[in-house]
Amino acid sequence: MGTRREPHKGFVEQPKIPGDMPFMAYATRYVSRLTGIDDRTREDYQRETRLHLSLLQHVEPTGHVVPPATIANLAEDDVQDWPDAHTWPTSIRMC
Repeated sequence: MGTRREPHKGFVEQPKIPGDMPFMAYATRYVSRLTGIDDRTREDYQRETRLHLSLLQHVEPTGHVVPPATIANLAEDDVQDWPDAHTWPTSIRMC
């Protein structure tokens, strides 16, 4: 969560959320624990996670980007903004 400046309070440490972890660590762990898939599929999932899900970031309503995105701080707006972080080829550009 990190340290953040708040008006009239200076810099304050954000409270920790039990079990919170960086989103990429969670996604990587999730893929590595999948069962019933072959090695090639796992490698494909790991690549897709690295290339695409790594672009997810949490942006506060103030516009401040909070690195890193965590499983606790990602919000619906962050996921909706995620496709804009990609440079999509014209043939598959999302609407």
